[in-house]
Amino acid sequence: MIRVIRVDGMEILLNSALIENLGLTPENLTEVTMGTGEKIIIKNTPADMLQKIDAYRFGMAEARREEDRERKKKEELEKEKEREKEKEREKAQEKAKQKERAIEEAKEKEQEPEPDLEQEQNQEA
Repeated sequence: MIRVIRVDGMEILLNSALIENLGLTPENLTEVTMGTGEKIIIKNTPADMLQKIDAYRFGMAEARREEDRERKKKEELEKEKEREKEKEREKAQEKAKQKERAIEEAKEKEQEPEPDLEQEQNQEA
């Protein structure tokens, strides 16, 4: 929306996307034709209108670029969080594997036959 001043001095906002064309009246006032066909006579010059329209469009484009930057930052943060979660899952899986190996080793030790103490003592004697 751009701010303009009607001939009666009233300040209004126009949707710059709906401005179809600009023209000059014989009194050197600017005639704005809207996409709807409505004509509005304003005090602003055509050059001033073009500057306002360009500034508005530039501002909108800049706002979109800023939104894109913010969206990309958010996506990168989400990706980083996901990578961190994946690392944590991998660490947890490795710990679980280590625990399983320790349990298996303990079971294997329990299953090994105990050396016969009598035989060892007899062999020593």
